[in-house]
Amino acid sequence: MGRNGELKIILGSVLITLVIFLLWLMYIFRKKQAKDGSKEKGGFEEDKEEVGQVEKEELISFQGGEKLTIHDILDAPGEVLGKSSYGTLYKASLERNNSIALLRFLRPACTEKLKEDFHVIQVLGVIRHPNLVPLQAFYSGPRGEKLLVHPFYSRGTLAQFLRGLGTLFYLETDKIPQATKNDFDTMYTFAQGDNYVFTTTTTTPPPDSQLLSVVKYISSVLFSYAGGNQASHKWDVIYKISIGIVRAMDHLHTAVQKPIVHGNLKSTNILLDGSYQPYVSDFGLHLLLNPSTGQEMLEASASLGYKAPELIKMKDASAESDIYSLGIILLEILTGKAPINDDQLPGQDLYLPDSMRNVIIKHRISDIFHPDLLLTQSTNQKPVLEERLLMFVQLAMACCSPSANLRPHIKQVVKKVEEIGQLELDFDRK
Repeated sequence: MGRNGELKIILGSVLITLVIFLLWLMYIFRKKQAKDGSKEKGGFEEDKEEVGQVEKEELISFQGGEKLTIHDILDAPGEVLGKSSYGTLYKASLERNNSIALLRFLRPACTEKLKEDFHVIQVLGVIRHPNLVPLQAFYSGPRGEKLLVHPFYSRGTLAQFLRGLGTLFYLETDKIPQATKNDFDTMYTFAQGDNYVFTTTTTTPPPDSQLLSVVKYISSVLFSYAGGNQASHKWDVIYKISIGIVRAMDHLHTAVQKPIVHGNLKSTNILLDGSYQPYVSDFGLHLLLNPSTGQEMLEASASLGYKAPELIKMKDASAESDIYSLGIILLEILTGKAPINDDQLPGQDLYLPDSMRNVIIKHRISDIFHPDLLLTQSTNQKPVLEERLLMFVQLAMACCSPSANLRPHIKQVVKKVEEIGQLELDFDRK
């Protein structure tokens, strides 16, 4: 091989090495470009995800709330009716619509994001029954705050009605008689003594503005209408409330496409209108709360005596646990007593079902009824009434069974309550 041949071999080797080196550089460059592009894309996705965490302001309307606007809800003057660990309940005056509504505010830290709650809201918003409080609108704010809009019911809660906490009357200015300061002082004292609570929708204060701040006063013109406590001892009112509640629960458990567990059934979550028609509220509310807040709701229910013994976590709430709470409420309606005896004396039972069992064992069943209840019928009807009351007690106690498997199905509860009502009709035909 000559010198020229050796030179060609060397140049060829150098050229091949150079080409390989250039290809390697191009590979490294493209790899770096792809990596940078991936970083940019990843950053954008993360920013997009972060922006998604800021929820849009949105109002979802259902039947009865079609004309509501965001401004109607947010600008409504509100009066606090109750507070809990997860929110606040307001009585709000919707001025443009000249109506009163219940607004339930849910704290952002206690709820899930709107996209996770959206399906639940759609389900709850279409549920309609004569004895269920309808969801008329749902508002979600940019910071995650949520407002549920419901109709307002004038007689307050079942708990207030049963235990003499008063009946709420919302009066217009022209219905409040003119009175002097002394008149209002007298009425205020009378209201305190008889546990009647009166307030007003008017912005014009009575003569004593300090008295208005306590919003407890009574008008003698309306005293004859007040009588809420006496009505709680009348069998027709007791039956009307009871059948309404069990029918509402039957609708939730069996009539909707996907059964709804109430999860927090108690007498403060049952509202009454002017004719003592009951309306079950807050059904499915636990589905909108995050797990820790739902657990707090369950613990609050336990402290009040409504929680079924087997229920440990709110996510495990069931139709059977609802039936237990329903049984407690039926006992409340019949006896007027709270589920837990806060003024327990030595030898007395703490829980209402336990005290009822002891009364039944000792054959002192009539001791649990208010005396007025047995006097609401004529003498010849008394045995029939007592039979109804005994059937009522037996049904309520079956619902309160410590074993979930022994509790009746809601259809059985409805059937039994209807049978109890039928006894009176059968007697009248004789």
